[in-house]
Amino acid sequence: MIGLEKARVMEKEQFFMKRFSKFLGIIAIMALIGFAMTACDSSDDGGGVIDTSGRLTITGIPSQFNGKYAFAEGEDYNSYLIGGESVDRGGESGRAAQISNGRVTLKIWSMNENSWALGSYNGSGYAEFAVFIMNSAQVNESTMSNMIGIGSVDVTFSNGTGSGEFEDLSDWYL
Repeated sequence: MIGLEKARVMEKEQFFMKRFSKFLGIIAIMALIGFAMTACDSSDDGGGVIDTSGRLTITGIPSQFNGKYAFAEGEDYNSYLIGGESVDRGGESGRAAQISNGRVTLKIWSMNENSWALGSYNGSGYAEFAVFIMNSAQVNESTMSNMIGIGSVDVTFSNGTGSGEFEDLSDWYL
């Protein structure tokens, strides 16, 4: 009996550590969002919206989020990644994509870590994303505090296209 109880305690500790590690990653990404949005010099960005060929389809989103909006931040081994419906050239605001039938397809941009410039994403390989769910489509520094859901997605991209299953972390972090 003692061995079984010890195994259960160890299993709970491992589960907690996995969740806590994801939480720390999400906090780090949110800090990076805030830094990126305030550090961007948009005085010479030319205005307008940047197009991209990158796409991420997220499935398995709980039905209570249908009709809401998703925006994602993540990274692969080479780039900081942003996902949504659109992002302005200065990187200071964007538009989240609407969730329908438990899924959403986000356009994906990469951000140059030296100049903070956004560009089209066409990478291949593994990436991790924090997914933020909001009531409105507008995304900027002030609206990020109005999240109604949060989750994560692990994905393997091929030429800028990938898909992944949503892991809802809202009960843990909101």
